[in-house]
Amino acid sequence: NITKRLGSARWRGSIEVRGAKYTPGEIINLTIPSVGCTAQNLRIIDVHHQMTKKGWFTTLKLEEDENVVGN
Repeated sequence: NITKRLGSARWRGSIEVRGAKYTPGEIINLTIPSVGCTAQNLRIIDVHHQMTKKGWFTTLKLEEDENVVGN
């Protein structure tokens, strides 16, 4: 019963963007048509910045919030 209520698929993963300022806990609206992700609200779980000779890059760990389940 618990698995039926909480076992729904959710978007989760990481993306790298050109250096940007984000804060864990923020919600971003993401669309990546090539993977079927259309206007998904994803929460930023972790932010990692990396500076190289090629520039400043930010890796965002993202996860879709779980659906609220009633009693």
